Amino acid sequence: MFRRNHLIVLFLVFIVMLQPASVVAGDDGYGNAKPRAINGILDLQRYDFEARGPLTLAGDWSFYWGIVVSSENFNNVIGSPPDLFVKVPSYWDNLDKINPGITPRGVATYSLKILTNKEDDGALALKFLSITPNADIYIDGEQVAEIGNVDLDITLSEPGNRILLTPVPEKRSSFDLTVSISNFHNVNGGLNRPIQIGLYDDILNNQELELSLDAIFLGGLMLMGLYQLSLFLLNRRQTASLYMAILCFMTFFFSGFKNEMVLLSLFPGWDGEIRTRFIYLSLTISGPLLTLYASSLYPAHFQKKMNWLLLSVAVVFSVIILFTSQAFYTRFLIPLEILILVFSLYTIVMLVAGYYKTKDRHILYYLSGLGFLVLSIVFSIVDNEISFMFQSAAGIFFVFILYQAFLQAYIFSNAFTEIDTLSKQKQKLERRNVELFSLSYIDNLTETCNRRLMDDFLSSNWRVNAFSERSVGIILIDIDDFSNYNNFYGHKQGDACLVKVCDLLRDELSQIGQDTLARYGGEEFAVIVSDMDDDKLYHMGERLRKSVESGMIAHPTSRVSDVVTISVGCASMIPSRDKLPELLLDAAGKAIYDAKKYGKNRTVLYKSEAVVLKWEPKLV
Repeated sequence: MFRRNHLIVLFLVFIVMLQPASVVAGDDGYGNAKPRAINGILDLQRYDFEARGPLTLAGDWSFYWGIVVSSENFNNVIGSPPDLFVKVPSYWDNLDKINPGITPRGVATYSLKILTNKEDDGALALKFLSITPNADIYIDGEQVAEIGNVDLDITLSEPGNRILLTPVPEKRSSFDLTVSISNFHNVNGGLNRPIQIGLYDDILNNQELELSLDAIFLGGLMLMGLYQLSLFLLNRRQTASLYMAILCFMTFFFSGFKNEMVLLSLFPGWDGEIRTRFIYLSLTISGPLLTLYASSLYPAHFQKKMNWLLLSVAVVFSVIILFTSQAFYTRFLIPLEILILVFSLYTIVMLVAGYYKTKDRHILYYLSGLGFLVLSIVFSIVDNEISFMFQSAAGIFFVFILYQAFLQAYIFSNAFTEIDTLSKQKQKLERRNVELFSLSYIDNLTETCNRRLMDDFLSSNWRVNAFSERSVGIILIDIDDFSNYNNFYGHKQGDACLVKVCDLLRDELSQIGQDTLARYGGEEFAVIVSDMDDDKLYHMGERLRKSVESGMIAHPTSRVSDVVTISVGCASMIPSRDKLPELLLDAAGKAIYDAKKYGKNRTVLYKSEAVVLKWEPKLV
């Protein structure tokens, strides 16, 4: 049992050890509930930052629609009643149900009054995670940060993406935090990422740690991509490695633009437009890649037409993302999410169906990794407030791809360990197959084909030649007066005579280039040929008759000669699908009957529903 499930066990242990679960809201680990904002006020006067660590500014913030805060209007804005109290982090898209004037694209200001303990040791700081598309951040009327350009005029509003770490004014009993956002570039608007408050040194250390982890994971993704690409270049038939390599490179960029945005830290010249476009492109392509990867591993369980249909849809989305404006392609977020869902469901359904058909446990291993990936994305990326899995997008994909590589290695190593067993089983099966073939198709006495194999061979030739309109010929051979031979010498000597006759016939056939001799029954033999005219068929029968006669096997009781002789009947037909090969056998039977009737030790050719007697054999 452990052998079958140890991969999953090790994988789950690896997840738990790699990074602990991060819960933004709820219990803080000390048995205390973390404070939340209520009606635009967050009371942190009794919160011990040194003991309990940074806190997320979650809860109900004051919300002002259609307003951009500035140093001049700051007091007027926060001094007036808000339009609503809204949950943060979240999008404002669903607020139109409460206030129809609020739309996904527009301008809004969030405000929160934070009550602090003036006796706290150390400076406090605020950390903003990737506010998109832009933001103006004020503390007590003073602008402390700017992301892009926030403006009521759509032509002046500019997107931007940054992670900010802003000091909080020291030794104040309270301060007002406001964030203005103008969303004319994304399909969603709002403070949809957590904002943290804590001791400056703690937040800075955590940021450096998370940056380091992301960098390690990103480096791992790039190395895995190069490794998978190398496998594909060494063996071009391993398309699974190619799909996994592309997935590694796509997730490298996708993950590098998420969370701590390592790529933007390395390349500060890249703007928010590049980030958003690449994230959408990665989401569009990753779905088909996962499906094609699974399809290349288990091709029997997937429909190629369905794969190409889904891939073509992804190509269309990719073209839209690459060649249209951000304001346009971000409108397709819902269709894109539906596309990803279709890919995931299609892949999972096909794999589950494949498992029930084959009971291949490796499919379960792959499904476990795919399930981890899907759940991680749902709980860690889609849900911005509460996360039960990795906070690092790079970590999510790195663990999934590392698991896939480990699974490939596991399957590969298992193949080696089973080679000896399979080889031995194959040898046993081959020996058994030879024995079964011999018992079923080989005559024990003469070691030639038996009647059963001859009938199968004749039927096969008949069907094939019916399409090509080529002739099928048969030569029936019967030893003359063999019953007298048995009575005189006994059955043991009679069996020896059959073997000698068979050897003579086989030697002659090998010189002609034929090897289809079969023991038709008793003292009868048969030869089947294809695409041979009647004249050549007759000459072949004559050569066989002469070879037996020249063998000089004594037969003192024969009424034909003092040596063993044979009678030969030949027949040839062009088969058709509406006729059976028994017609050819009947024709050859009539020919050999006439050979016996007219004196034995002769060859008779059956042709055109008439028997042609050739008393003087032609020279070959």
